[in-house]
Amino acid sequence: MTPRLPGLFIAALLSALLLLLGGCRGDRAGERAAPPDGVTVAGSVKVPEGADAFGVQVFAEGTGFSAFTDSSGGFTIRNVPVGAYVLRAMHADYDSVQVASITVAEEDLLKPQPAFTLKPVELKPREAAGATAAALIPETPENAFGSLRGRVLLTGSPDASGVVVSVSGTEVRTVTDAAGGFFLARLEPGTAQLLFERTGYRPANLVQEVVAGKELSPAPVTLSPELAGGATRTILGRVQLQLADGTLGADYASVRIAVEGTSYATTPDSNGFFQLSGLPAGSYRVAASAPGYLLESPAFANVNDLPSVEVALALLEEVGDVGLETATIEGRVLIEGEGRALSGVSVLLSGTSIVAFTDPRGEYRLERVPPGEYDLVATLNGFLPDRIEGIGIEGSGVYTADDLYLEEDVERPVVVFTSPDDGARDVAIEQPTAVTIQFSQPMDAGSVRAALSITPEVSFRFQAGGGASTREGLSVVQLLLDGSGGKPLGFRKRYTVSIAEGARDLKGVEMAEPYEFSFTTGGARVIDSFPVDGAEDVLPFFDRPVQVVFNAPVDRTSLDIGDFSFRPEPVALPNLRFRNDRNTGWTTVYLDGQWDYDTEYRVTLRRGRTITRDRIENLPYTFRFTTPEAMDADTYFGLSEDEQNRREQERARRR
Repeated sequence: MTPRLPGLFIAALLSALLLLLGGCRGDRAGERAAPPDGVTVAGSVKVPEGADAFGVQVFAEGTGFSAFTDSSGGFTIRNVPVGAYVLRAMHADYDSVQVASITVAEEDLLKPQPAFTLKPVELKPREAAGATAAALIPETPENAFGSLRGRVLLTGSPDASGVVVSVSGTEVRTVTDAAGGFFLARLEPGTAQLLFERTGYRPANLVQEVVAGKELSPAPVTLSPELAGGATRTILGRVQLQLADGTLGADYASVRIAVEGTSYATTPDSNGFFQLSGLPAGSYRVAASAPGYLLESPAFANVNDLPSVEVALALLEEVGDVGLETATIEGRVLIEGEGRALSGVSVLLSGTSIVAFTDPRGEYRLERVPPGEYDLVATLNGFLPDRIEGIGIEGSGVYTADDLYLEEDVERPVVVFTSPDDGARDVAIEQPTAVTIQFSQPMDAGSVRAALSITPEVSFRFQAGGGASTREGLSVVQLLLDGSGGKPLGFRKRYTVSIAEGARDLKGVEMAEPYEFSFTTGGARVIDSFPVDGAEDVLPFFDRPVQVVFNAPVDRTSLDIGDFSFRPEPVALPNLRFRNDRNTGWTTVYLDGQWDYDTEYRVTLRRGRTITRDRIENLPYTFRFTTPEAMDADTYFGLSEDEQNRREQERARRR
């Protein structure tokens, strides 16, 4: 049996080995960089002669690893971790094409960058404008990842679109469709914590197991409205048809319910029940109309302080002429911008049950209109309503109204999530500092990039992440603020990210209005450490010592080894070394020491300042890590450096 060596004896051997290697390699031995977390994948796409190749989305299916091509068609995807991937290229004007299938292995992490240089692929123009994403993208091949397909319900609203579903601790996000459906692909097996968020609703969490090679369906998640001023409200109610003989009618096919002065409208079910959802806080008048009926009176709904209220309406069957002089209003309804007639449009007088529907020529005729002043409202599913206000009727006769114009109601893309949040303060400057923007729909990359600006100006790289699924394109945009263009982020400054109206989705639909959000950066701080706080089974030694990383150049005279405390003390007090990054100037402090096995260490840095004498804001800074159990000498010295790194990365993934 091979004898086990105690921790102190192993530490002594390591110390001797350190001195021996130090004489051969000098100070560079302690500064050798750890293997990267991922590889770089590069390639290019070709488009027909004369076309601009900028803005093609190249992405790994089911993940957030992606890039956009430059004007020559070139792309670079960075930090792709170990795993198997299918890369695709997508653009609104071209058929989707598979770029390559690659497998990133542990040994690829040590290759010069880029580790993968892919063969160029050619994009062909789409032959059918109506081709769906499902027809363009084949099924993702089976692999070691799992997936989740589920549904979100919104209390009081049949439309559950726009809920942001994210996996905590990752960059995986998606947005629900109108039915509340969502799909998350290529999830690491294990326990995933899902977060559900939508403006106006209380967020919800769900812990769900992910099984490799399987698609699981968690139980539906229900979000309840907040009662804050910006939350949406619901009006519930029932309408009754009162016939002339005193009985109740049962034919609700032509009944229409509307909120006066708004575009909110609906129809009741076969029992007269209805629901109006998504209203902002306020007080409303609710009316009902049907041919041959008069509204008894509108209902008033105050939804300022309640998520929902109930109302009751009654329509009275008309019984002959009441002796008033009545008039007729006639006119027509056209499509905005086209002048083409619209058939089947509902045209009604607000506050009455007088309604008519347009014929194939777009014409309508409202009869038996008593004297008074009315608003004329035209509505049709799929179009935005139009109205003419203040039509005065003074007696009998025929009144010709101005033309009404309906504009097609397209679903315009909106921003549903940003990170940092709007108004966020003390945002840590990192390398790079990532800004994430989630849209409600897949976006055209070139238009988004052209519409983006940051004030004050700062250099950034533009890339995309995953949308609801690979079948739905890409809807997450990331800005990597790394100062690569010579304009880095500044400490304690307020930045505003603006997206102009020109940003459009893959169907060419532009945003309804510009969007902007702001955040304020923090000051100098510790942004990372090795080992990371809470790490287990990690043994720092001569070519990967304990490290503390700052986001600013540190004044080397402002701290020394006495400014660190260790609980318990290491086997030998560490030596202190500084190194500044050649690109950013930021400082990393190295602690070359000897650490015992099977021990939980607590390292605290108490003070320090930058070269501009600014204080480091998050001091004292503490991180903890646990070293592995002692192993016999033959086993320890038999491990290659690659195997030691592989084991460390595997432990990090398990965490």
